[in-house]
Amino acid sequence: MTSLKNHGWGLGINYEVQLFDYFSIKPAFSHTTIFPEESDGAVKTVGVDLSVNFYPFNRGLDWLYIGIGNGCEFIMTKENENDDDSTIRLFPIAGWKQSYGDLLYSEIFCCYNYLLHESESSDYAKNGFEYGIKLKLNLKKILFNKN
Repeated sequence: MTSLKNHGWGLGINYEVQLFDYFSIKPAFSHTTIFPEESDGAVKTVGVDLSVNFYPFNRGLDWLYIGIGNGCEFIMTKENENDDDSTIRLFPIAGWKQSYGDLLYSEIFCCYNYLLHESESSDYAKNGFEYGIKLKLNLKKILFNKN
């Protein structure tokens, strides 16, 4: 949503592993490029997240989940090309996942970002709610399915 509001795009990859009947762990990596109106150039971010999710209905990695995560986002602007500018956040998250034939997943989520370390470019990373819809492809199943 941040990308679309700022005339940009974003791409991410994650790998969620079910550890126990009700719990999973999910590392994630993302990249975003946006073109905000108040800036004279592109703003690029690289993010790394790790979250732990609880699935109360014990249906694998489907249906309702709640969790908590921690992430770091490295922010690069024209003004800070040579500086390290990063944001560290903690986020409780809730969402709903639905699988379609083990190849395609949809997800609706809402989380609240608590900034533990604010960057100099904090205009692009703030405390507050984040929400969205994701469509995910199960690349492991698509690329390595032996059938």
